[in-house]
Amino acid sequence: MKYDYLQAFTQLIKANSLLNLSVDQQERFMQVMAISYSIKVLDSLQKANTLKRLDLDRFKQQKKLAQLTGNIEPIEVFKEMVMLSRSK
Repeated sequence: MKYDYLQAFTQLIKANSLLNLSVDQQERFMQVMAISYSIKVLDSLQKANTLKRLDLDRFKQQKKLAQLTGNIEPIEVFKEMVMLSRSK
């Protein structure tokens, strides 16, 4: 994973930053968190050689994550979410 959205977004939750997001952007935020977590789990399983077809699953999850984030830094994704929330 190019950026660690899971760690960065966890810090934003601790700072109560979700209050700045609309419902749509909160949903996007949570999707990014869920997909990032699933990628970490797939990476862990792959390191343990548990399953063989994990590469395809990981690729699909990374593609979803890229669609949600545009592969930009986590703080920039969050700023975009706040901006989009304010424009509604």
